[in-house]
Amino acid sequence: MLKIYTHIITRLADSEERGAVAIEYALLALLIAVALVVAMTALQVDIGEAFAKVGTALDAA
Repeated sequence: MLKIYTHIITRLADSEERGAVAIEYALLALLIAVALVVAMTALQVDIGEAFAKVGTALDAA
């Protein structure tokens, strides 16, 4: 994964619009991170309940 990232960054650095492209990728990464935080926060209770059920089932087995 790191090799792919390094390759992409190297190719972007060679382009004339590297500053604009870097900002676009940074904004995209930020958007993905925010979406993950929102989704995990919204599902926090459901995930906790699911793990509790699995734990109860394992204790009973």
